Amino acid sequence: MKDLAQWVMENAEKAGVPYVEFRGESSESEEIYLKNGNPEKIERHISEGIGVRVLWKGSWGFASSPVVGKRSAGALLRQALQLAQQAQKTQNEPEKLDDSPLADSDYVTPIREDPFRISLDEKIGILQEADKQMKKAKNIVFTEGWIRCWRRRIWLQVTGSKPLYQEIIACGGGISAFASDGTEIQRRSY
Repeated sequence: MKDLAQWVMENAEKAGVPYVEFRGESSESEEIYLKNGNPEKIERHISEGIGVRVLWKGSWGFASSPVVGKRSAGALLRQALQLAQQAQKTQNEPEKLDDSPLADSDYVTPIREDPFRISLDEKIGILQEADKQMKKAKNIVFTEGWIRCWRRRIWLQVTGSKPLYQEIIACGGGISAFASDGTEIQRRSY
């Protein structure tokens, strides 16, 4: 994506666009849900896309696509420019950029272990062990456990700045036990 961002910057300059922003993003997520110790749902999603925003004579134009590549990026640049040119015809006051300093550092979530490198079997095993422990309590009628992981990668480049990269990673989970004495059901979660 970094190379694609640079390509967009170069082509925007050739087209005479004074200000352009390129943003590329990819995300992945994984969810595992167990009911009574058995896998009920295992899902993995991956998506990506790019967006181009331009400021042309004080008017903004924006276009985006889930298709990543030079052909798509070129079409988005043209579309964003056309939208900005159309918006400029109806604009009362031109938009202006302020003189705030641009961000200049990357960020990657500090982690000890990448949750996407932990095997599915290991994650299910963790949930099944928690399920066994919950079932040691009296009157348990139903248990559930889940793990969710997600990663978001963002590439950003704007006119006059270096390319920026962010990677946000998070992972969480939970367990619940439902118990009944025959007259009512109570839930305990962690």
